[in-house]
Amino acid sequence: MQRHEELVKTDFPATDTVVMYDLLEHVDDPVILLSKAFKAARHNVLVNVPLRNEDMWKHGAVEFHQIDRTHKHSGFSKEEFLRIVEQSSGQVKDCLETGKADATIGVNLWESRLAKKLFRSKEF
Repeated sequence: MQRHEELVKTDFPATDTVVMYDLLEHVDDPVILLSKAFKAARHNVLVNVPLRNEDMWKHGAVEFHQIDRTHKHSGFSKEEFLRIVEQSSGQVKDCLETGKADATIGVNLWESRLAKKLFRSKEF
């Protein structure tokens, strides 16, 4: 069993705040995990999830972070995330989008001079 799925089976102890940083995309049922977080938290549940780049997604393009084999979901649209929160009996008090994912970030990093210096045995 993967560690991420063990989280779904675990009961969270009561606490003031639960922080879930890039977890929901790694479990089969993010509603269950988020519900447990809401029940455990006396004040806040802070959640960070990768938002899917809808412009790329509609053309079938997969972003580099989605290649991670532990991902059960390839990011979420804002509407999907809000629905997960609602189904988990929670509510969004504040939402900050940090920007669209851009698959060229990974390509540009790989083609940079830094990557070429780090991986001299690789032909470019």
